[in-house]
Amino acid sequence: MNQQEILIQILEGLQTKNTNMIISSLECDQNLIADVIKELPISKCEALFSFLLKKINNHKLQINCMKWITYLCDTRPQLFLNNSKFKDLVTKIKVSDFDQYELIGKLEMIVQQ
Repeated sequence: MNQQEILIQILEGLQTKNTNMIISSLECDQNLIADVIKELPISKCEALFSFLLKKINNHKLQINCMKWITYLCDTRPQLFLNNSKFKDLVTKIKVSDFDQYELIGKLEMIVQQ
């Protein structure tokens, strides 16, 4: 998919609340993410951010969600100034990181046995 197709798909997905349409857009080439975000209206960036927050604890989607949130932070920092959702995100990342460390610890124990 090119930048325009991804942009259209995300906008349509947000408009129609079509989760699968948005999720398939998240799997695009990493080089396109910042360009797509720059083209999104700020209200759609907020909607996309809310969507990503809801999906971040889904292990299949977590990496893509983190990538997109990182690009949102870099490209649209005004979204995160005095934003309570951002604090929610930080809490979720801590939970996520804990889960990853726990998993790595379990794998290391298995390898050492």
